[in-house]
Amino acid sequence: MAEKHSRMFLRLAVYIVLAATAAGGAATWYTRNLESTYQARTLLILAPMPIEQEDKILGNLTLVNEPTRRVNFLKVKMLEALPMPDYKAILTSEDMTARLRNVFQEQYQQAGVAAGGMTLERVARSIEVRSRIQLQTSDRVEYQRVVELVVTAKDPKVAAGVANAWAEMGIEMAERIRKTASEGAVEFMQKRYDEAWGQYEALQQQLETIEGQYNPEGMKQRLAEMESSFTSNESRKSDLAIDIARLEGETGEMDKLLATPEKTDAGELAARRAGAISELAGLRAQRQAMEEESVRLQTALTSLRADVARVNGDQEKLRLKIDGQKKTVEELNLSLQAVRTVAEDPMREFKIVSRAVPPEEKSGPQRSLMILVAVVIAAIAAPVYFFGMIALRRYAALLDKEA
Repeated sequence: MAEKHSRMFLRLAVYIVLAATAAGGAATWYTRNLESTYQARTLLILAPMPIEQEDKILGNLTLVNEPTRRVNFLKVKMLEALPMPDYKAILTSEDMTARLRNVFQEQYQQAGVAAGGMTLERVARSIEVRSRIQLQTSDRVEYQRVVELVVTAKDPKVAAGVANAWAEMGIEMAERIRKTASEGAVEFMQKRYDEAWGQYEALQQQLETIEGQYNPEGMKQRLAEMESSFTSNESRKSDLAIDIARLEGETGEMDKLLATPEKTDAGELAARRAGAISELAGLRAQRQAMEEESVRLQTALTSLRADVARVNGDQEKLRLKIDGQKKTVEELNLSLQAVRTVAEDPMREFKIVSRAVPPEEKSGPQRSLMILVAVVIAAIAAPVYFFGMIALRRYAALLDKEA
């Protein structure tokens, strides 16, 4: 039995050695036919963009609500234009991949190396954008501002040349996107400013229409004159009432004297009484006219006061709207100037920190690792195959006995 087991383990060892040798030889042959690859890396830094305003005011100017007084304290905050994942998508887009394919072909031609089938998919697998997360919280992710552009190629000079060309193309594309976004922002802010200015002018026109149609200052002057006339009329009515009461008293005394038989100057007294009665009638007629004038003035005053109050109310509402619209126009003007400053800013979106240089060592394929993996897999597969075959023979023998 021991001798049988020894032969079995010897056969297993032979199987393992043969399988490992065959796998190693096949892997060696396969890896020798693989082309060596080289990786080159270009480093870009993401430059911030000034797109957010800060209105920080110092001292007593915090109480000033006039934007024109606050303009010197307008600051522009530096922010990045797009999140890092968006830049990755842009740098590896189909348009960029198609342009890089042309660069690959030119670089291979200059290096005298056959490019092979440069499909878009192959080019996409040959480029990689790497960025690292600097800070991550539950609601915020911050990336490092350094971006790595890694290119894999069959020739070290080709890898470096494509990496540097990719960096220049990425900078150009980012600038184009930035310019388009900035122009869109300027157009939007200009439209908002024009709309606000149009509303401001419309409100000013309404105010001018009211002032031209009603002449508020003239209405106030007429109201003052009419109130003065009403007051003077009321004062004269009071004086007339006193005069009428006096004359009524005098005529009453005269009537008493004329009724006395001993009165010797009755003719003179009668003449005086007739004059007093005539004057009294005139004063009463004058008082009646003043009463009618008071009613007319009171009606006119009530109507004019209502008109003045209405016009003043309309003026005040319009002035408040104009003041508010004026502040809106001034603030939009400040924002428009800030956005124009951003749009005209010559600062690039990306800057090259380190250009790629031709690598001196290949990055792949990992031939030794591939051969070792093949040998290990064969060494594991050989015992499985060996014992599997033994089990199948025994199972077949049992089936023959049962049959």
